Amino acid sequence: MSLDQIFGGGEHEKRIFKIPEYQRGYSWEEEQRTDLFKDIGYLIKAGCRHKHYTGTIVASDTGQEKLGYKVFDLVDGQQRVTTLILFLFVICRKLRESGEESKSNEIFRKFIRDGDIGNPVFKLELEQQQRLGAYFEELLEKVPSEDLTSRSHHNLKNAVGECQAWLDKQGDIDAVLRCVREKLGFLVYIPKDEDKDKEIGIMFEVINNRGKPLSELDKIKNYLIYFSEKNDLESIKKKVVDSWSEILRNLDKADCTNNENENSFLRNCWIVFQYPDKALRHHVYDNLKKAWPPDYDGNVKIVEEIKAFIDFLKNASFSYAKYSTRENVTGAEKSWLERISHHPVDASIMPLILAISNRAKGQNDRKDLFELLEKLNFRY
Repeated sequence: MSLDQIFGGGEHEKRIFKIPEYQRGYSWEEEQRTDLFKDIGYLIKAGCRHKHYTGTIVASDTGQEKLGYKVFDLVDGQQRVTTLILFLFVICRKLRESGEESKSNEIFRKFIRDGDIGNPVFKLELEQQQRLGAYFEELLEKVPSEDLTSRSHHNLKNAVGECQAWLDKQGDIDAVLRCVREKLGFLVYIPKDEDKDKEIGIMFEVINNRGKPLSELDKIKNYLIYFSEKNDLESIKKKVVDSWSEILRNLDKADCTNNENENSFLRNCWIVFQYPDKALRHHVYDNLKKAWPPDYDGNVKIVEEIKAFIDFLKNASFSYAKYSTRENVTGAEKSWLERISHHPVDASIMPLILAISNRAKGQNDRKDLFELLEKLNFRY
């Protein structure tokens, strides 16, 4: 399907897409966007004679409607779709500046926002933390916010700038627009109602071989949702959904935003929570599936372990943010954490920092342990 068909109208049902809270934020960077621009450029040079396979979209019907639009969760394909919507926004702005107001408005209503002022419907709703809707509003008024509180915000802002720079080099905007709307082809999969929860979990396991690779932390989130759906364990799914956006916000505060950083965080968590042996810390995703296999046999202990692990990840993300920013830390505890932060290397002691932060409840105990840890790390 083309973007025109995906977002609907005419013979196709009209759709809007929202990205669930538990999904990672907008993480595409210049490398991924450049690849997409190259694909569009090749299509234009070929005269837009054929469709170009662009990726896979997996969507789940929420059963909700807004102003005549059916609402779908965008389960897979959010990075590419988000980039293309930003790209179409920049095209709208360029058409408006060149006096083609009606064409700009038609594209804007189709792909970005419809409805009356005060009651708008955004065609792509990112989770609230990323404020994509508000960001569109700010860009429309040419007062983009400088209050960029996460890596996702920076990526969104950079995407708009790169889309603008690439578009400024193109001579035929109509060809670009036709290519983006009609010639980028997606495989779209919407599972049937009775199968969708289990099938979406399975899709998590086998998709994502294109675009920006997932971190092990992403894979584990997907696996835990898959595990919960496959075994009808709603309590695990709820805990993942409730916890994951908070985990990612804390990691953003700690400037732990790329796959390597997230994988390091996860390895340290696994050492402290499951195996206090660095030799076993690699391939956490595979080890987690071995510890908690998808063929659940009704063992209540496994459910409690998984819930405890999710809670530990959330608490550990707070510890990372606290260590990085020293917010809400006072006195000698703050002093020793600051000293540790000045060491050229702290990777070896991060599991110990997590353990102390999560297990030593009193400030005096943490202060004494951080003092010992600072000396150990400096001398080591």
